[in-house]
Amino acid sequence: MTKYMINQVYIENFKGIDYLHLKWSSGQLIVLDGPNGFGKTTIFDAIELALTGKIERIKKPEDARFAYSDVLFSNDPTKNVLIKVEFVSEGAPTITIAKSLPFNKRLTGLEKQPGKWEIFDTYLLDSIETPLTNQTKCEQSDISSHFGINEIDRLYNLFYYIQQEENTAFLKRPGKERMGEISRLFDTKSEENEKKYFEGLARLLDQEKRNKQRVISEIENRLDSYNHVNGIRNNDNNGLNYEPLLNGISDMVWDKEDITISDREMRDRLINELLLIEDFVANFEQYKRAVYNQRLGKYIDNRSLISATISNAFFLEKYQEIKVLHEKEKKLRSLLFKLNNYQENILSINYDELRNYTEFDVETVKQKIEIIKTQSTNRSLLSRIVNELNTTRDKLLQQSSTFHEHTETQGKECPFCGYDWQDHNRLLSEFQTKKEHFSSLYDESTVVQQNEIEEVFQKHLSPIISWIEGYFSNTDNVIDADFYAQIERGSRREKEISAFLEWCMQNETNITPFINKQMNEPIENMESATELLVAELRGKVKVIKEGYAEFNEKYNQFETVFKATFGGQEANVDKITIEAIERKKHYIDYLFFNQNEKRKSDDISKLEKLREDHTKLQSKLKEIKKVIEIYNAGIKKHWKKIMIDIEIPFYIYSGKVMQNYQRGLGIFIKEKEDAGSIVFVSDNSSDHDALNYLSSGQLSALVISFTLALNKVYANKDLGVILIDDPVQSMDEINMASLTELLRNDFNHKQIIISTHEDDVSRYLQYKFSKYGLNTLNFNMRQHTQLKELKHQDHDGSQNI
Repeated sequence: MTKYMINQVYIENFKGIDYLHLKWSSGQLIVLDGPNGFGKTTIFDAIELALTGKIERIKKPEDARFAYSDVLFSNDPTKNVLIKVEFVSEGAPTITIAKSLPFNKRLTGLEKQPGKWEIFDTYLLDSIETPLTNQTKCEQSDISSHFGINEIDRLYNLFYYIQQEENTAFLKRPGKERMGEISRLFDTKSEENEKKYFEGLARLLDQEKRNKQRVISEIENRLDSYNHVNGIRNNDNNGLNYEPLLNGISDMVWDKEDITISDREMRDRLINELLLIEDFVANFEQYKRAVYNQRLGKYIDNRSLISATISNAFFLEKYQEIKVLHEKEKKLRSLLFKLNNYQENILSINYDELRNYTEFDVETVKQKIEIIKTQSTNRSLLSRIVNELNTTRDKLLQQSSTFHEHTETQGKECPFCGYDWQDHNRLLSEFQTKKEHFSSLYDESTVVQQNEIEEVFQKHLSPIISWIEGYFSNTDNVIDADFYAQIERGSRREKEISAFLEWCMQNETNITPFINKQMNEPIENMESATELLVAELRGKVKVIKEGYAEFNEKYNQFETVFKATFGGQEANVDKITIEAIERKKHYIDYLFFNQNEKRKSDDISKLEKLREDHTKLQSKLKEIKKVIEIYNAGIKKHWKKIMIDIEIPFYIYSGKVMQNYQRGLGIFIKEKEDAGSIVFVSDNSSDHDALNYLSSGQLSALVISFTLALNKVYANKDLGVILIDDPVQSMDEINMASLTELLRNDFNHKQIIISTHEDDVSRYLQYKFSKYGLNTLNFNMRQHTQLKELKHQDHDGSQNI
C-alpha cells in the first residue's frame, strides 16, 4: 500500500514566517526544536491548512458581524501568502498541495475574519516547482481522494495530528460525541445517513397518520351529532314551520327564518342560548327577587345614605326655606354684634344689609355716618388714643359684668388693676369718673363726633337692636345648629335619597317610622337610628331558590339575557312562553339535520377512505420501524467491532506511555451500550471517566495513546505521517521516554514529525531513532530559519546526534 510522507514544506508570508523552504528528504523522524516563538507550531499549521483546508484550533469570532481590517495569517499585507507541501511515496507520483492568498485579492471586512478559510485558493501540483495556474486549481474535497481518506478534515486531528493546544479536546467531549466522532471514521456514515432517512420518513408517516386520525375523529363526532337529531326527520313538517319567538323585541340569530347551521358546534351554541332563555323565563320571578335583594343589599351597605335619609327625608321640600331662614339668622346675629359695639363698628356696619334684613329706613343714618367720617379726619392723635382707650375700657367692663352675671357674684374688683372697691356700684362710679376724665382730654372735633355718634345710636340704632332681639325671641326664627348641620350634610345627596324613597315605595317598604319629622330637633344618636333602619331593611330580604341568588353565576347570565334579549322590559318577558321556546329548539334541530343530510353522506364516504389510508400508513410505519431496528443493530455491531479493534492497542499504549499510576497500569475503553457513548476507565468494573481523576499530564499521555491506537488500527490509507506538536509541554520525562520507545518500535514505518522546545529531548529522540538505523533530521527553528533573515534560502535538515 502506498504511504505518502512529507518531502518538502515551502512557506511565504505566512504568520510570522516571511520565507522558508524545508527539505526533509522523506526522513522518518523530523524533529523541530528550539525555543518557543520561532515557528514550530506555524509549520504544523501550514501542513494542517494544506491537508484539511482549515486550522482546527482557530475559531470564528463570536460576533459574526465584526469586520476586520487585515488577514490574520498574512505577515505582510503587501505580499502574497503561499504554502506548498510536497508528499512523496515509493513507486507513486509526487503530490504537492498548495494554498494561496494573493495580496490583491479583494476581501470584505467580514471575509477577513479568523476562520474564513474559503479565502484561500487550493492547487494540486506535480511538484513543488510547478507554477500555480487555473488548470491546477482544485477544490479542497479533491485532496481527500488523493490519499484515499474520506473526510480527512475530521480524521486528521483524531489520529494523524496531536496539537500542542487543546490536545485533550477529544477526551473532554461528552461520551456520545466521542462515539459519534469515532463512528464517522469507520464507514458508518452512510449507514447513519440511511438510518436518518428512514427515521425522517417514519416521522412523516407518523405525523400523517396522526393527522388522518384527527380528521377521522372530527368526522365521527359530526356523524354522531347528525344521529342525535335523526328522530326529527319523521316529524310532521307542519309543526316545524318557522315561527318567530321574539316578534321584534330584539334581533337574534336563532330567531331568523333563514339560518345556515354549518356544524354541530353552531347547533349546540344556538340550542344552549335557547335553553338559557327557557330557564330565564321559567325562573323570571326568581330573577326579579335576586334583583330586589341585590338593590336592597347595596342600600343596606350604604350607611351614609341611610343616615342622610333619616335626617332629610321629611325636610327635602323644605330644605331651601330652612336654608334661607338660617342664612338670615347668621346675618342678623353678625349685625347685632356690630350694633352692640357701635363705638368701634359704627363706620364698618353695612347699612344696606341692615335695611334689607330689618326693613328700617337708614338713609338718615347713612347721612350722619358720612358726617362722622369727615369729623374723624380732623381729630388729633391724642383724641384718637383717648377714644380707643375708652372703647377698650367699655368692652372690658362689659365682659366683666357678663362674667359676674353668669357666676352670680358681685364684681367689686377693678378688671383693669384688680383693686377691691368693696362695692360694685362704687366700682361703676369710679369707672365713669375715670371715663369722664379721659373724655375731658378730647379736642373740640372729637367732642362733636362723640355727640353725633351717641345721637345716631339713641335715635336710630337702638330701636333696630330692640327689633332684632325681638325677632330672635320668636323660636320659629331660630334654627338649631346641630339640626341644620345634619340636614345640610344630607342635602348633598338629595337625588340618592329620593331614589331610595321611590324604591321603598315601589317595593312596599315603609321606613316612615324611622325618619326624623321634628323641626329643630336633631337626631341625638344617628348611629343607633341608622342601625335600627338597617335591621328593618334586612328583614325585607326575599327568599330565592338555590342557584338563582344575586351572588350566583346564573344571575349574571340572566341579567345579560334580560337586557340583550328582552330590552330590560318585564312586559317583553311575559310575552314569551315555554312552549314557544320548545318549538324554536325543535325548529333549529330540524334545520340542522336537513341542511347536513348531504354532508353526512359525504362524511361517511370520506371516513371510509380515511380509515383505509390510516390502516395502510400504520402498516408501512411498522415496516419502516423494522428497517430502522435492523440499521440500529448493524451499527451497534459495527461499533462493538470498533471497540474490539482498538481496546487492546489502546490498553497497551496507555500502559506504556503513562507507566504506573495510582489506579494501575493501562486504561480501558468502555462502551455504554444503552447510551451509545464511550468512557475511559481504570478497569471494567468502574464507570468513572478518566477525565475526572487523571492529572493534566496523564490526560495528555492518554490522548496521545488513544490517537496512536487509532492510527495503528485504522490509519492504513495512503497518508503515512504522525505529527506531534511539543508533547513535553504537558508530559514529564518518564512519559516522554516511554513515548519515544513506543514511536520507535511500533511506528517505525511511519514518518514522525515532532517538535520540542527542550534540546535534551530533541537529542534523546534523535539518538533513540538513529540507534536503530532510522533516518532522522532536526531543524532548530531559531538557528535554521531566523524568520525574515532566511528569505530566499533553502534549508536541508542535518543530523545532530
